[in-house]
Amino acid sequence: MNKIPLYNLLELSQHLSSQQINKISDKILDNKLIIKYRYIPESLENIPEILTYNENFDWEIRYEDKSNMAMLHLHSLEPIKYLLLSYNQSKNINLINKSLELLFSWNRHAVTNSNIYTWYTHCVTDRTLIIGILLLEVQNNNFENQVIIKLERLLKMHQDYLIKKEIYRELNHGTMIDRSLIFSSLILKDRESVEFSIKRLKENFDMTFTENMVCVENSVTYSIFNIELFISVEKEILNTINESISANFDSLINKSLDFISNLKMPNDTFPHFGDGEKVSLETLKSSIIYSHYSDHELFKDYKLSDEIQSHIYLNEGFIILRNQNKYLLCNSGSLRINHKHADDGSIIYYNNEEVFVDSGIYSYDKNSLRSYFKSNIAHNSLVLNNESYDYTKSNIKDGYIDNYIEKTDHFYFQLINEHYKHANIVRHIFILKDDFQILIHDQVISPINNLNTQIFNLSSTINVDFDINKPKQITLNERIIMNTDPNVDITFHNAKNKMGKYSEKFHSLINIPKLELSKSGVHQNITTLIQNRSVDAFDINTNFLEFNKLVIANNTKQFIVNLLPVHKPISLNNFLFINNINNKYFWKIYSSNYTNEEYAFYIYKNDSRFDIIWYSENKTIEYDFNEPGTYTIRCFIRNKNNHDEKVAFRSRHIIIIND
Repeated sequence: MNKIPLYNLLELSQHLSSQQINKISDKILDNKLIIKYRYIPESLENIPEILTYNENFDWEIRYEDKSNMAMLHLHSLEPIKYLLLSYNQSKNINLINKSLELLFSWNRHAVTNSNIYTWYTHCVTDRTLIIGILLLEVQNNNFENQVIIKLERLLKMHQDYLIKKEIYRELNHGTMIDRSLIFSSLILKDRESVEFSIKRLKENFDMTFTENMVCVENSVTYSIFNIELFISVEKEILNTINESISANFDSLINKSLDFISNLKMPNDTFPHFGDGEKVSLETLKSSIIYSHYSDHELFKDYKLSDEIQSHIYLNEGFIILRNQNKYLLCNSGSLRINHKHADDGSIIYYNNEEVFVDSGIYSYDKNSLRSYFKSNIAHNSLVLNNESYDYTKSNIKDGYIDNYIEKTDHFYFQLINEHYKHANIVRHIFILKDDFQILIHDQVISPINNLNTQIFNLSSTINVDFDINKPKQITLNERIIMNTDPNVDITFHNAKNKMGKYSEKFHSLINIPKLELSKSGVHQNITTLIQNRSVDAFDINTNFLEFNKLVIANNTKQFIVNLLPVHKPISLNNFLFINNINNKYFWKIYSSNYTNEEYAFYIYKNDSRFDIIWYSENKTIEYDFNEPGTYTIRCFIRNKNNHDEKVAFRSRHIIIIND
């Protein structure tokens, strides 16, 4: 075990200086628990009383809207992690004594007052590393045998838990489990467990990345976290015992970093999609990735040319187009739902500054904010009837990229979203190579009269203006204008209660302006052109849509965009479409079970039956929900000529009425 650089295992994702670590440990020695630096608490100067440790401390913290994260990091024993990192610098034995005091206090609590975090796998994996390092340090410092035996028992208890097949989860949780299991098994000299865990780790490595070495967890944050985890276990543990995840480990990690490098925006930050906080290149330079792969192109100081560089990941659902000062990320599809949002067909756009931004993630707490950030309303995509789709209950393959074509003067491709049961959305994107002008043509294939809305969440620095002489032209800043087709309603939200939400870091929330371009209808289309003000503006001609053609032209150039057709009609049966018009709810049944049908409805409020609408031939209903609550509807369809023949289904639509 002397070969393993123990404290490198704790420094993963910490990115703290020696001075910061020492300040934190001083506070903890003074019984002020720092659970997550600069987060819980937000500063070392203002530590709330609830974080004071004493003999009556019960390891249960209710900390405003950060309670879940507070409990997660508390039961991961993050305060002890800071103490150990400080001990590694100073060798102050008081830091070990304080660590033991906190650990044994936690253990007494865990025996008598277990909660969901006591044996939550994330917490267990972190605690295992801490207990193992503490055990080695008390042995090195000749602590009394009673303390050593107690730590050995605790470590064995954690090892026994981590080896259980029923608690294992793939991807980052699995890597965390096996990293801690290998570490603890080496300390306890359990070679069988080491070999078992290494085998499982190798299998998980293959599942975590695609053939292109793109992480399947749908987030820059989680991509980097997974890469860090594997580097940590490979370099800090396995290589010291002459083992490896793969004989080609370095080349595979370099390939995974190629994707991260290709994602990089001109301002040296990364697009903010999926769960997690916004990541910058500067942050990565203080990570374990940089420690071992600093020579990768990701970290090189270079500038792209004016020529557009394209990176295509069709299987993973990403297209990246960028040059020296412009950037477009198109996202549709996924291989897993892990940390995914309803972002199929969405874009992120940068033009000398961030323009269309992904809203990010505020927290993992299940509440209205979490629902908003995961919804497609929080992404730059097309939304039907102001409502999101539930990608967790549909086929993950219902979002994808199709028909990618590159010509000498343009790119063309389609972002497909088939997650809505009552509609298929085809986002045709056409990009002129000369000056990076972007045409978005959204085609909604649906027999239902939908409200179709292009959503653009704008960076807080964008100030929208309208040209009264050109009613369908929108000015975003001194460089960018947008043109849209006739019959589109333009709504710009900059009042506080209507604005979008944005969060670069957990529990850090700001309002951002939101632009909505809407059109109602059956089988409807919306076309928008994003262009530079420095060139002669193009106009959109939609007169040839029946021939699947769009024409964009200015005074000197004309482009005919051939929209490749999509042959997937919508067939609705046993489907309830619900619409909210000025706070009045209307629903309509779509069915084709019998020649003559009758319809009845159960209305459920908070999962209890609230009202009944008996059988009639009316398939369209107007209903007033005049009490606050969460409502669902169960539909019954029977053969009017034979009442014994009937079908029933429950609408997937949830109606929430607030006070």
